[in-house]
Amino acid sequence: MGFELFIFARMVSLLLNEDPQLDHFKAPTSHTRRSIVRTVQKNDDLDIPVGYQNLKPLRLKYNQVCELLNVTRDCLRKIIENDPTFPRFLKEGASRQAAVYFDTEEIEEWYRNYKTKCRGER
Repeated sequence: MGFELFIFARMVSLLLNEDPQLDHFKAPTSHTRRSIVRTVQKNDDLDIPVGYQNLKPLRLKYNQVCELLNVTRDCLRKIIENDPTFPRFLKEGASRQAAVYFDTEEIEEWYRNYKTKCRGER
């Protein structure tokens, strides 16, 4: 019985992050037993070289373009169908379900032209 209590106490201390050997920190509301223990990850631990951290991606997925333009998938589909100046997508394969990508620079250039067109009509 004593050994079981020792194991239980050790598990509770680990859950409450009372072990100084762990590389964790507690959430701000860590005064309860249901506190969240998160792993600390520093930028130094990343394998991305410093020169490449600020690069834009060359191509964007369909959902990324939706997020960038702040529109829904259906709205982006309508823009593609109705606006002849919108950049054509790049298809990864020949099947219907192949991934669709857009060139980042073409999307940004289209948006700049779209802004000037909308502001010029007023």
